[in-house]
Amino acid sequence: YSAATRIFRGVTELADGRIIGLNTILRGCTLNLLNHPFNINLMPVELGSFDAIIGIDWLEKYQAVNACAEKIVRIP
Repeated sequence: YSAATRIFRGVTELADGRIIGLNTILRGCTLNLLNHPFNINLMPVELGSFDAIIGIDWLEKYQAVNACAEKIVRIP
């Protein structure tokens, strides 16, 4: 990937209630979904079996539709 790295200090709370420290943002990354590239900023976090968690702000930016009953997310 080609990304600019920014160092910062912050904390965030994970869904399981753990508080973790963050110190890096990878800006200008490309998320490739079914051969469609999307710009995204990433924060490296150790999350077990997940490769990435996409936040609500990113989903809103790309007008994603969450179809809960079908367990899918549609991005136009």
